[in-house]
Amino acid sequence: MKRFGEKFPQYDPLEVYQLFVPVREKGIFEHYRLARESLQYVEDSPFGGPEEGLIALEKEEIPEELKLSVVAVAPTATVYPITGDEEGLAESIKKTLAYFNYYVVELGVNILTGQEYSIPEFLLSVGLRADSQESTAAVAHDLFPKDIIKRVEIVSGKISLNLSKALTFIPSPWGKVASEIVSEILPIEINPIEFNWGYDKYEIDAAGRNNYRIYWKIYKTKNVQAFNPLLTVRAKKTAKRISARVTARYRIKSGWFSSLVKATLPREVPIWPPV
Repeated sequence: MKRFGEKFPQYDPLEVYQLFVPVREKGIFEHYRLARESLQYVEDSPFGGPEEGLIALEKEEIPEELKLSVVAVAPTATVYPITGDEEGLAESIKKTLAYFNYYVVELGVNILTGQEYSIPEFLLSVGLRADSQESTAAVAHDLFPKDIIKRVEIVSGKISLNLSKALTFIPSPWGKVASEIVSEILPIEINPIEFNWGYDKYEIDAAGRNNYRIYWKIYKTKNVQAFNPLLTVRAKKTAKRISARVTARYRIKSGWFSSLVKATLPREVPIWPPV
């Protein structure tokens, strides 16, 4: 069985269904003989906020060569269910166990750009689903990575990640645990989790605590790298099936175009029961 922090044995590409092309990318329109006047202009960035001069191509309008997806997700998740028998589990969690189940969940995101492409901006969206519906029946109790990661020393591209007694993620330098947080760590077999994060320059926005919609946005970097997002999921005991609906949007650059944005179709990843 795959341990937390390890690479997943399989990744499936996220299918591209929409392509955003800046008007200034004249070479794209000329090379693929795209008639700009017949295509849809958009005023908002695919990442939110204004972005001038964008044309949106739907799936059937995208040239085959540009449909190539360099982002893939693992078809399964690594999941550790919290039983309630864990020594030292916080009282705030114990009080809710009659109504909720908790799961530590690791998803897998692989990015295959090679030397030909780079991704300087990346948005990963996850919709938690309980019995095939996005609702408050399944929400993120905590998530990682998030802003706090910038205050942690990265050792050989790795961070130690421990689950606290309140089921939140506590990062620390790889192989080290500060004495002041030892008493906060839940003594379970998955601690510590090896979290790979080899950036030297980046910005990260993350949101979704206590929500069924979660996102990670990584930007202001040379090239986004593969990583394994983590969640602690809180689900109502009445929910029989928990899953994550994963989509991505990413800005991609190459030697002959400076900025295209690809949007993918969703991929559903089962969380519980395990497959």
